[in-house]
Amino acid sequence: MSDIGGWTRGQRLRLQKDLRVFARAHPQFLKIVTVALMTLLWLAVLIMRTDYVGTANSLDPSWQISLAHLLQQGEISGRDFHFTYGPAAQALTWIGVRLTRSQNAFDAYAMIVLVWCAMSPVLLGAGFLLLRELEAAETAVAYTGAALLNLFTPGSSFRAASFFVYAVLIYRAAAARTPWGRAGWAVATGLFALFMQLVTFELGVYAVLIQIGFVAVMTVFGLHGPPSPDPLPPKAALPLKGGVMAVLANRFLPLRGGEPPKAAGGQIGILREDHLSTAAIACVVLLAGNLVLSGSFMLSSADSPGFFDYQRYAWETMRGYTLTMGLNWELSRLATAGLLFVLGYTVLQTAACWRGLSGSRRALFAAFLVSALVSIRSAMTRSDGGHIALSLTPAILVFLLLWKDWAAFPQPTTSRTPRRLPARAVWCAVFGVLCVAWPDSNLHVFKDAWTVVSGQTSLGESLGRVVSYSYAPEEFLPPGIRKAGLMADRSTPLASFPYDNYIAILLRRPLVAPVVQAYSAATPELQRFYVDRLESRRRNKGLQVVYALDDVSAWAVDGVQAITRGPIIFEYFYRGFEPASPTETDGYYVLRPRMTPRALAVDSLSFDAVHRTPASIEIQLKQTSRCGLLRLDVFTEYKIPPSLSRPAGLRILVTSGGQRVEAIRQINIRSPEPGGWFSTYVSFMAPKQFYRVFLDGPLESAPWSGFLIEPWETDWIGITPRRVEVRNLQCVRGS
Repeated sequence: MSDIGGWTRGQRLRLQKDLRVFARAHPQFLKIVTVALMTLLWLAVLIMRTDYVGTANSLDPSWQISLAHLLQQGEISGRDFHFTYGPAAQALTWIGVRLTRSQNAFDAYAMIVLVWCAMSPVLLGAGFLLLRELEAAETAVAYTGAALLNLFTPGSSFRAASFFVYAVLIYRAAAARTPWGRAGWAVATGLFALFMQLVTFELGVYAVLIQIGFVAVMTVFGLHGPPSPDPLPPKAALPLKGGVMAVLANRFLPLRGGEPPKAAGGQIGILREDHLSTAAIACVVLLAGNLVLSGSFMLSSADSPGFFDYQRYAWETMRGYTLTMGLNWELSRLATAGLLFVLGYTVLQTAACWRGLSGSRRALFAAFLVSALVSIRSAMTRSDGGHIALSLTPAILVFLLLWKDWAAFPQPTTSRTPRRLPARAVWCAVFGVLCVAWPDSNLHVFKDAWTVVSGQTSLGESLGRVVSYSYAPEEFLPPGIRKAGLMADRSTPLASFPYDNYIAILLRRPLVAPVVQAYSAATPELQRFYVDRLESRRRNKGLQVVYALDDVSAWAVDGVQAITRGPIIFEYFYRGFEPASPTETDGYYVLRPRMTPRALAVDSLSFDAVHRTPASIEIQLKQTSRCGLLRLDVFTEYKIPPSLSRPAGLRILVTSGGQRVEAIRQINIRSPEPGGWFSTYVSFMAPKQFYRVFLDGPLESAPWSGFLIEPWETDWIGITPRRVEVRNLQCVRGS
């Protein structure tokens, strides 16, 4: 026998046999090792990648570092300001800052990204460990597939991982064998739902919808709960003596002689009201958490908010996002067809093997499938590749995890091998379709993992650089801001419009951001909150505003002007602020409070309105105008509630003498109040000249005689208005 590495062939074979026996005897140990190794490798790859994170002060990094900076100021999301991401997400950004040497949020951007990205493997690992029925092989397949598809690459992808953990907790509550066990897991489910809500309010809403969907599926299709080897006490199986659940239980599940119900195969099952009771406990815990949170916010805030202000403004933020941030479906028809095929395969395979599943396995499939389907709703609003991938990630994770169950059903009576091999071959073929259709599938993760494993990169050095990043403000501040002399003032609060909060953070100035990115204040109620908080700061501590011009130094989000998205905020700036320097800059202007606020001077414009279609209206002025800043009232009405789909916006094509005015760009409008009138502003001025609205003097543009308002082109998800009206054209003439 030849020796290799000091081991004989017989010793190696004996070791392999012992390991196989140990793995069969201790399957959970092997899964724990798999999860631990994969999690550590994932974190190592994240550290290596984070070392190369760019430091560009674009839109997304600005909001992440803003959350951390505001918490350093003692301001909490949902209490002192409002944004899509809540206190839990804000705490993660703050942890990233605390792990760096400079303790500055701008310097800590790379570490913030690392902390956010690390949440995905942590949550996934926790979910895999909680799912005791999952074997090491299934876990390894899920990790490998997720790596190949780059499922959890973005920092915000831990939201998708939270869907998985939540589904596992719902399953554990349903599969618990005792009433106390179900109650304990239901409480854990409610607490995790609260965590999801504190990440984003939208996730909290989805958590409730998942509970409702799970109960509905298990009530209609899952006639029995998880099998239990030990009979439950008769008392546990008896229906409740009062309340709605007792009526339902006695109506649909009559018991005779106090005997517990029998599941398939003669095993003990739980009743339908057990699913209702566990869901009710989880929802009560979520409700109680909200009450405690609201009370603590009201008692600890210096601004005397209402008791449910957090929930009210969070709902407004979510509603405004749905109404004003829609984006057409970006994937090609072929890629879309491929993803729909995989999704359909997942649903149909689950339905096909449903009858052969035990009660507990039904609960697992139902929890996974309902959470995956609910998650898809988030792709219906902003349908770019990133949001589509994020919303489909829970469904793809279900596809990766349940391949073994699908291959096992239906089982033949003689031999399982002939039936399983084709089933697994079909699964592999569908996975191939998924790899082709998925927006971000590649082998980069495996290449990076090999770089880490082979020692080609030093994780210690990479992590050391991430911890010690430090940047001089002069490297990133725009020239106009550097010339404005803001670096000498460290005490006056600074606000940014529409979103460049990084400037205050770089200058180490107090940041004022009632809504973290002003364009997120999409509804009138949020805009009034924004203005009230700015005015309170101006009166108490003074205030300066960095105003970035659309299409010069700031991105007009989706082609909609900032003044059109936030007319109430713009009007506040127009009345009460003026440029600290009247000279033209690179698109950034520092506004200071006026000694005396000015009135909004407007002239009404006479016009004729002609409908080409109910949703398309042509406006013709009685006299050609050079008005550069227009205020108008618009009415939009949709066929179905916009919350159920994606409402399309409107576009304005400016004309003069029947010809389009090329000097004036196309202007887009989003309706924050479908089914009602709303007032907004549009600028016909050249983007670089817009700063003149804050000066005294006329506001002129190229001559125009009218414009056409028509809906945007939309896709198969979006809906266009069925009626559009315009009234009260007013020209803001300056002072």
